[in-house]
Parts: sequence; structure tokens; C-alpha cells
Amino acid sequence: MTLRIILGIVLGGILGCIATGAAVALIAGGDFAAFVTDPGKHGVSIAIAVVLPAFFLSMSMGWAILVGIVWCDVVAAVLTKFVFGGADAPWSMLLGFNLVYAVVAVLVFAALAADPLQARRAFRRG
Repeated sequence: MTLRIILGIVLGGILGCIATGAAVALIAGGDFAAFVTDPGKHGVSIAIAVVLPAFFLSMSMGWAILVGIVWCDVVAAVLTKFVFGGADAPWSMLLGFNLVYAVVAVLVFAALAADPLQARRAFRRG
């Protein structure tokens, strides 16, 4: 993996996690500091984003972004529900807040790493 791809995964995961913490704090009154200082949440956010290069290598940019957002949103919501203590929260709330993570993570990844991946994919087909 190139440095841009690794940075895209790591920064996308972290910035997505921070954006979600801000949304939870603003909308639901959550504790922003406690949310963004939890290394486990950042680690899981990065781990979810690790799959993004596969989408960008195998699909067009538009589809990769769409599939990446759906992937990140659903996986993050499931983990929030069953791992991070969100069992009492309704699915609509979990999917809504994790959509913030998903959009930020995928767009940061796409901005930093998509061009090299798209170029590789085009080269392989050529």
C-alpha cells in the first residue's frame, strides 16, 4: 500500500470518528471529549475503513463512494449496537449518527487515496 492509501484509511477513520462525536454531542448531548479520546473507537473506525481500498480498486469512483458509505455506516451501527453499548438506541439513530462517520471517512479516503487506486484499476484493465 502506498502512503496515501494508508493515510486515507487512518485519517478517514479518525476524522470520521471525531465528526460522529461532534454530531452526537450537538444533537444528543453526548460527551464529546469522552467520545473522541477513546482509542478503541478510533481503532475500530480505522479497522472499518481498511476495506475501502478494495471498493475503489474494483468499482468506478461513484459506486465505490456509495458502497463505501453504506459499508461504513452499517458496520459502524452494528458495532455500536452490540459492542459499544448502544443496545438501547433505535437503529434509526445509530444509522443516522454513523452515517456522519461513513460520509467523512469515505470522502477523506477518496480525497487522499482514490486517484492512485483508480489509476491502478485502469492500468490493469488496459
